[in-house]
Amino acid sequence: MITSATIVDAAADHNLVPSEYFAHFERFGLWQLDALRQVGLMPHHSLLDVGCGAMRLGIYAVPYLSDGLYCGVDAFEKYIELGEDLARLAHLPKRYHLLACEDFCFERFGVRFDFAIAQSVFTHLSVADTRRCIAATKKVMQPGARFLFTYLVGVPPTVGFLYAGVKPMRRLTIESDRFFADIAAEFGLTFEVPPISHPTQQVGLFKYP
Repeated sequence: MITSATIVDAAADHNLVPSEYFAHFERFGLWQLDALRQVGLMPHHSLLDVGCGAMRLGIYAVPYLSDGLYCGVDAFEKYIELGEDLARLAHLPKRYHLLACEDFCFERFGVRFDFAIAQSVFTHLSVADTRRCIAATKKVMQPGARFLFTYLVGVPPTVGFLYAGVKPMRRLTIESDRFFADIAAEFGLTFEVPPISHPTQQVGLFKYP
């Protein structure tokens, strides 16, 4: 696997500002894989990584999953470019698929997914975009699929006005878990709060009929 120094150096090569994202790359990448396994992910399942960034989960999920079953999408093209470089540096042994897209175009993978994850994604979306994202997942998820995600209740702290130094920072503000329960009901899903702890956020789970 690659080291923290390698990740920071590769980010600098792409003119990305060193940040907490890279400092905790391994910690949160491994947390995501472990959390997904706790809700049932197995090597033969297909996985959609929403807001995959620079393959923070992908670096660890690709070796775990069967060939070609990891698909990552992110709105920030520089992260996708960096993720490709990190995958090469990590000598990933299997195929994977990455897509830069700002419009939740999950259908472009041509895959029906068993699992999806959005780690610290809804925390950076508007209410309208959160709903659009969930609507888009419903089009590509298998019956019985599961979508694990993290979120914050209340007014999240915001440090700085730009994400990764270049994109305007957004923060989703919700008053309770009821926000996601209501969206689940709207789209015919089930919402649960699984017994999974996260270092900084709450964890939610959508189940698809």
